[in-house]
Amino acid sequence: MASNERPYQCDQCDKSFTVKSSLYTHKISHSNKKRYACNECSKRFALKQQLDRHSVVHSGEKPYQCHKCHKRFSQRSTLKTHTMIHTGEKPFGCDECDKRFTVKQQLTRHSMVHSGERPFECDYCKKRFSQKSALNTHKMSHSGEKPFGCDRCDKRFAVKQQLRRHKMVHSGEKPYECDYCYKRFSQQSSLKTHKMNHPNHRLFVYNGWKSGAKRRSVIHAENPTEVMSTINSHNLVSFVPNTNIFNWPIINIFSDEEF
Repeated sequence: MASNERPYQCDQCDKSFTVKSSLYTHKISHSNKKRYACNECSKRFALKQQLDRHSVVHSGEKPYQCHKCHKRFSQRSTLKTHTMIHTGEKPFGCDECDKRFTVKQQLTRHSMVHSGERPFECDYCKKRFSQKSALNTHKMSHSGEKPFGCDRCDKRFAVKQQLRRHKMVHSGEKPYECDYCYKRFSQQSSLKTHKMNHPNHRLFVYNGWKSGAKRRSVIHAENPTEVMSTINSHNLVSFVPNTNIFNWPIINIFSDEEF
């Protein structure tokens, strides 16, 4: 048998093994019988090896180190998942959309978004969520807990992601760009509010030349890129805008041509 062959496949998950005894031991982990209890918390395990690995979490020991960034972990499996951040590997793809994930558990949780399943319920208001992380974040709205504080001002946030987005205000970074006028924003919410000022379609008015004759035309478009595409496809060359293309003003005029 080749060294990389794993002919013994678990029928309850995607793991496979080189020897049958390893498969048998692994199957116990799927059993409802969890005889081994942790003395530090309420978790129970089917295998003693699982309990031993878990106990490291409480001891604070982190024997597994990433060779790329030197971050340390208590579990080898956690290190393996972490290394995918550096490699960009995301082997688990969603069948419903183009999102991909580093571990199967993330894909399973994500799939609930498409199925509409919401198994996690808030104890306070009975609101339900598809993701446990979303429930935990929501619960902070009841407790008022905001553990993540900005080191540049006195603002605090319930989740770390909110803090990261907020820090762009101080750094001056503006990664969110408007499709209509190309104005940039540090917050996605600010871009969303800004976009409400733009109608779904704008009119761009310009004076130009076509086939040697001066023309005044109106182009219906959703963004400046679409304007340029229309100009090129209709051979509307040497145009000189009588208004600023990036401000997208609406001007109601009679036009020789309309596109």
